[in-house]
Amino acid sequence: MIKKILTEDFIRTKVSCSDWKEAIHEGILPLLEKSYVEKSYEEAILRNFEKHGTYMVIAPGMVLSHARPEDGVNKLGMSLINLEEGVPFGHDLHDPVYLVITLATTDNTIHLEALKELMGILMDTEKYETLLHSKDKEEILAV
Repeated sequence: MIKKILTEDFIRTKVSCSDWKEAIHEGILPLLEKSYVEKSYEEAILRNFEKHGTYMVIAPGMVLSHARPEDGVNKLGMSLINLEEGVPFGHDLHDPVYLVITLATTDNTIHLEALKELMGILMDTEKYETLLHSKDKEEILAV
C-alpha cells in the first residue's frame, strides 16, 4: 500500500525551513501541487497543532501531519520530506523534527494499511535513519 501512495513525486530531501509552520507547509506542498488536497487541509493541520499541541510528533525527529478527510482531501496520498536542519515543534521528547510525513486520507479506514507499513519501517533503526537523513530519493523509496 505505501509503495502505491508514496512515489518519487511526493518525496523531497534536505528542505530548509525556519520554523514548524514552514515545515508543515513544505510537507504538504507536493500534495497541494498535485491537487490531492486543498489549501484548507493545511489550515486544518495548523489549527490542530495550535489547539491540541504536538501530538502529531510521534517519534524522535518525526511528525506525521494530518487532518480529517473532510478538511480538504481529494485523493489518498502521502508525502515525505526530510529537513536540512532539525526544526523544533515544542515536543518535550522528540524535538527537533527532521522528517515530515503528511498523510491525506479520503476516509477513516483506507489509510490504515499504509500506517501499519510505515510503523514497521519506523521501528527499524537503520531504515528510520535513512528516512531522516538521506539525500537520495531512490534510497528512500527502497526503504
